[in-house]
Amino acid sequence: METTTIPAYAKATLILLGSIAFFFILYIGQDIIMPLVLATLLAIVVNPLVNLLSRKGLNRVLAIVIALVVALSLIAGLVYFITSQVAHFSDTFPPIKGRFDT
Repeated sequence: METTTIPAYAKATLILLGSIAFFFILYIGQDIIMPLVLATLLAIVVNPLVNLLSRKGLNRVLAIVIALVVALSLIAGLVYFITSQVAHFSDTFPPIKGRFDT
Protein backbone atom coordinates (compact mmCIF):
# COMPACT_ATOMS: atom_id res chain seq x y z
CA MET A 1 0.00 0.00 0.00
CA GLU A 2 1.51 3.25 -1.14
CA THR A 3 1.07 6.47 0.74
CA THR A 4 1.10 9.67 -1.21
CA THR A 5 2.03 12.95 0.31
CA ILE A 6 0.37 16.16 -0.71
CA PRO A 7 2.75 19.05 -1.37
CA ALA A 8 2.78 21.94 1.09
CA TYR A 9 1.40 24.43 -1.47
CA ALA A 10 -1.57 22.12 -2.14
CA LYS A 11 -2.25 21.77 1.60
CA ALA A 12 -2.09 25.53 2.05
CA THR A 13 -4.44 26.05 -0.89
CA LEU A 14 -6.93 23.51 0.46
CA ILE A 15 -6.84 25.08 3.91
CA LEU A 16 -7.32 28.57 2.48
CA LEU A 17 -10.17 27.56 0.17
CA GLY A 18 -11.81 25.51 2.93
CA SER A 19 -11.62 28.45 5.34
CA ILE A 20 -13.09 30.82 2.76
CA ALA A 21 -15.92 28.37 2.03
CA PHE A 22 -16.59 27.86 5.76
CA PHE A 23 -16.86 31.58 6.51
CA PHE A 24 -18.93 32.15 3.37
CA ILE A 25 -21.39 29.49 4.49
CA LEU A 26 -21.52 31.07 7.95
CA TYR A 27 -22.21 34.46 6.36
CA ILE A 28 -24.95 33.13 4.10
CA GLY A 29 -26.55 31.03 6.86
CA GLN A 30 -26.43 33.62 9.64
CA ASP A 31 -30.21 34.09 9.54
CA ILE A 32 -30.60 30.44 10.47
CA ILE A 33 -27.51 29.95 12.63
CA MET A 34 -27.91 32.96 14.97
CA PRO A 35 -31.32 31.95 16.41
CA LEU A 36 -30.01 28.41 16.94
CA VAL A 37 -26.94 29.73 18.76
CA LEU A 38 -29.04 32.04 20.94
CA ALA A 39 -31.52 29.25 21.72
CA THR A 40 -28.64 26.95 22.69
CA LEU A 41 -27.14 29.64 24.90
CA LEU A 42 -30.50 30.26 26.59
CA ALA A 43 -30.96 26.52 27.17
CA ILE A 44 -27.50 26.24 28.74
CA VAL A 45 -28.12 29.22 31.02
CA VAL A 46 -31.61 28.09 32.11
CA ASN A 47 -30.75 24.41 32.62
CA PRO A 48 -29.42 24.74 36.22
CA LEU A 49 -32.64 26.47 37.31
CA VAL A 50 -34.73 23.75 35.66
CA ASN A 51 -32.69 21.06 37.39
CA LEU A 52 -33.08 22.82 40.76
CA LEU A 53 -36.84 23.14 40.36
CA SER A 54 -37.08 19.49 39.26
CA ARG A 55 -35.14 18.36 42.34
CA LYS A 56 -37.53 20.34 44.54
CA GLY A 57 -40.36 18.12 43.25
CA LEU A 58 -41.80 20.27 40.44
CA ASN A 59 -42.87 18.69 37.18
CA ARG A 60 -40.09 19.12 34.57
CA VAL A 61 -42.38 20.82 32.02
CA LEU A 62 -43.61 23.27 34.65
CA ALA A 63 -40.01 23.87 35.75
CA ILE A 64 -39.06 24.68 32.15
CA VAL A 65 -41.98 27.09 31.79
CA ILE A 66 -41.10 28.84 35.06
CA ALA A 67 -37.42 29.07 34.14
CA LEU A 68 -38.23 30.50 30.70
CA VAL A 69 -40.63 33.06 32.20
CA VAL A 70 -37.95 34.12 34.69
CA ALA A 71 -35.26 34.31 31.97
CA LEU A 72 -37.46 36.25 29.55
CA SER A 73 -38.52 38.63 32.35
CA LEU A 74 -34.87 39.30 33.16
CA ILE A 75 -34.10 39.90 29.49
CA ALA A 76 -37.10 42.24 29.13
CA GLY A 77 -36.04 44.14 32.26
CA LEU A 78 -32.51 44.48 30.94
CA VAL A 79 -33.74 45.73 27.56
CA TYR A 80 -36.06 48.23 29.29
CA PHE A 81 -33.22 49.50 31.48
CA ILE A 82 -30.83 49.92 28.55
CA THR A 83 -33.41 51.70 26.36
CA SER A 84 -34.37 54.05 29.17
CA GLN A 85 -30.71 54.89 29.75
CA VAL A 86 -30.17 55.53 26.04
CA ALA A 87 -33.29 57.74 25.92
CA HIS A 88 -32.09 59.68 28.98
CA PHE A 89 -28.65 60.10 27.44
CA SER A 90 -30.12 61.32 24.14
CA ASP A 91 -32.18 63.91 26.07
CA THR A 92 -29.15 65.20 27.98
CA PHE A 93 -26.67 65.00 25.09
CA PRO A 94 -27.28 68.49 23.56
CA PRO A 95 -26.56 70.37 26.81
CA ILE A 96 -23.48 68.24 27.41
CA LYS A 97 -22.31 68.87 23.84
CA GLY A 98 -22.96 72.61 24.33
CA ARG A 99 -20.65 72.71 27.33
CA PHE A 100 -17.78 71.29 25.32
CA ASP A 101 -18.35 73.49 22.26
CA THR A 102 -17.75 76.77 24.09
